[in-house]
Amino acid sequence: MRDHDPKDPLRYRRNLHGTLIGITFFVGIGGFIAAMIIAKIGYKFLAAKFFWGGIIGAMITGTIAYMIPLFNFKKHIAYLEKRCTAKVIGRCTQNNERPTYQVSDYIKLMPYYSKPDDGTSDSAEHDVLYYDPEYTVEYDGQIYHLCEHLYSVCPIEKEGMRTLYIDPSSPYVFYDEHRYSMELKRAKENSRDTLSILFKFYFFVLLIFALYLFL
Repeated sequence: MRDHDPKDPLRYRRNLHGTLIGITFFVGIGGFIAAMIIAKIGYKFLAAKFFWGGIIGAMITGTIAYMIPLFNFKKHIAYLEKRCTAKVIGRCTQNNERPTYQVSDYIKLMPYYSKPDDGTSDSAEHDVLYYDPEYTVEYDGQIYHLCEHLYSVCPIEKEGMRTLYIDPSSPYVFYDEHRYSMELKRAKENSRDTLSILFKFYFFVLLIFALYLFL
């Protein structure tokens, strides 16, 4: 049972990410179309400014769009750490294991940072498994069944035990520190790999832009 608190930063992640992706395409394609129209009129120098402005603008908004989910996830962790203060021991009754190709970004704890996998690879290196554990905990003399209904790469065996933190005023809201720290570590590693590729591409684009200006 998930608590949809309007103060939870996680609720923004899909809308904001989608909006920025849309802006990225609009800026990039818009700049190209504007450049084509202006070039036909005869203002080739002005057309070049629109063309390169669209490309550079799309690079900036695209990078922000990629990083927003990671920043938002960190805010979500801080939100849970502040809210969930009661320490309990949870017993995993179901780990709800699924291969990556059966888990959409919508139900991932940390979306957009998974390495590509079409689900057909036999290589263990790419056969990533996701988990949505359900826990049974006892708090203040009552039994609670907890599940975030969000998948992550942090494994846990059925009947495994884990330290959890719950909200004393709303025990169904909980924070699995181990799961979140592992997911955050993986997201940082994958984001660094992707950004390294992006920045190399950006350098190549800007180099062409510089040659265009000075040659």
